[in-house]
Amino acid sequence: MRIYLDTNVFQYLEKPENKGLYDLILADTEDNYYCFSEAHIQDLVQDKTDHKLADMAFMETIVANNCWTHDKESMDVRFRTPNQYYRDFHWNVGTDIMTSDDAISTTIREAFRTIPLNWNQFLDTSQLPADFPEDMRAVILEPFTMLDFMEAMLNMSEALSVEQLRFKQLLQYLHRSMGEYALFEKMGIYGYNGKEITDFEAFAESFKKMVYERSTQKDLYNLFIEMQHSLDFFGIVKGKPKKQKFMSLLNDGKHAYYAGHAHILVTRDTDMIAKTELMYKIWDIATMVMTPQQFGEHLAKKKPEFNSVAELFAQFNHAPKLPTFYEKYDLDEAFIQKALPGTYLGYFNTLTIATAGGHTYNYFIQNFPKIGSPILTVELERMVNILVEYFGTDELKNNKFDRKELENGNWKGREWRVGEMGIIFQLKKEMILYFFKTEPKKQKATE
Repeated sequence: MRIYLDTNVFQYLEKPENKGLYDLILADTEDNYYCFSEAHIQDLVQDKTDHKLADMAFMETIVANNCWTHDKESMDVRFRTPNQYYRDFHWNVGTDIMTSDDAISTTIREAFRTIPLNWNQFLDTSQLPADFPEDMRAVILEPFTMLDFMEAMLNMSEALSVEQLRFKQLLQYLHRSMGEYALFEKMGIYGYNGKEITDFEAFAESFKKMVYERSTQKDLYNLFIEMQHSLDFFGIVKGKPKKQKFMSLLNDGKHAYYAGHAHILVTRDTDMIAKTELMYKIWDIATMVMTPQQFGEHLAKKKPEFNSVAELFAQFNHAPKLPTFYEKYDLDEAFIQKALPGTYLGYFNTLTIATAGGHTYNYFIQNFPKIGSPILTVELERMVNILVEYFGTDELKNNKFDRKELENGNWKGREWRVGEMGIIFQLKKEMILYFFKTEPKKQKATE
């Protein structure tokens, strides 16, 4: 399984009183894949001291060199430790995002330049309340884009405390106003009455459409950042005032995007949990969001048999008792999928039984809706080595995994014969473990 820990969880684990959970996680790195992303480094560089280097070194004890970043329109994987990745680039601190020419800052600026914010269309600006921030009236009374608004806010907040008081006040005012006035339908958001979602399907589709149409960057990475930010900005998920900082809001979207490629996201941030769970529901992503306490309980309950090849294959004997979650029948064909009791070998959670042309095919796969991403080399390597350790050298004399096998882009997989059972392990976007009955091997004639 892929595990994504939020930055605040690494900081939590550094405390001596949380060593128990840290030890559980270290032990679990033998069975599961822990990673970090550019969002972690962007969080840490807000610290202008060298303490961030110690934080990166601590992260490395868990994530090793499993680095996730964004390349063009999809997630990219690099074999870089946190410290190596930090030294690969010049990182923006605080408001430099508005002036830097690096790719990340440019992308974010272009995205927000496309979002119009003409509040006159939505608010009765002739009757601004007495508690409205005086130095923010121009932002409300004049047509702005989201980028203009950000620049105005950041210029104003540079001279203020780290709490960014004006930003806090403006968001709080907008949240109140949007609750009082039914503005969401005017913006193209349906199924939300200003206080709660009344029609989830209508809300999800209209919210995605609004962000998509206003954005020049149509890839999921940028949409996640914009949508996560918009949930807070438009008051759909009302964050705590202390969290309402631009860099925090933007980075929450990045963390949510990368964690959407994983099976579990662990965070201590209640605002992050609320926004991300809603985002994953909108996009039909099954990534589980947990607190450190919940994740600790999850690890403590992990059963040793889930790491056993023998126990995985034993589930076929229990097939009649396994819950069926999908089945389809046609004339002489059948396709049945059953949920396994857990995730075996860190990956397989589904048994598929398919019958066609008088033949029956059985195979184990993973059924888990997440943001599409290829199987990682380290995941393939780990699975091949587990299977070779159990079944031995395969029929074609292939042994443990060698990364050179992937050089021509045509990986041949592994094949075994065990008694009257044939076993084939293949990679077809996802890892698949086939097993079927074969004819017994013929013995050579003896003189």
